[in-house]
Amino acid sequence: MDVPEEFKHLTQCFWQGSDREAEDEDDWIARSLRLCGKNEQVVVKTFLTDLLARNPSVAELKKIWQSGGPSYGIHDEHALSFFQKIRDLAKG
Repeated sequence: MDVPEEFKHLTQCFWQGSDREAEDEDDWIARSLRLCGKNEQVVVKTFLTDLLARNPSVAELKKIWQSGGPSYGIHDEHALSFFQKIRDLAKG
C-alpha cells in the first residue's frame, strides 16, 4: 500500500514525550494534527478512512506507521484505536 507523504509527516509529529503537555490522548493527537496543515489533514483523513475500511491487520498498521520514520512507536493492542482516533480528529 502506498502511504501518502502527508501521513508520513504526521507520524513525525509524535515523538517520545510529546504527550506530556497534552490533557489526554485526544488532545495529544489534536496537537500533532495541528502541526500539519488543513490540506494535509484532509489527505490523512481520506487515507485512514480507506485503510480502516479494509480492516487491516495490526502488523500492516505498524508497518504503515513506521513508514514515516517516527520516533514514537505504537503498541499492538493500541494500533487500531490510535489510527481510528487520528482519522476521527483530522479535519476533512
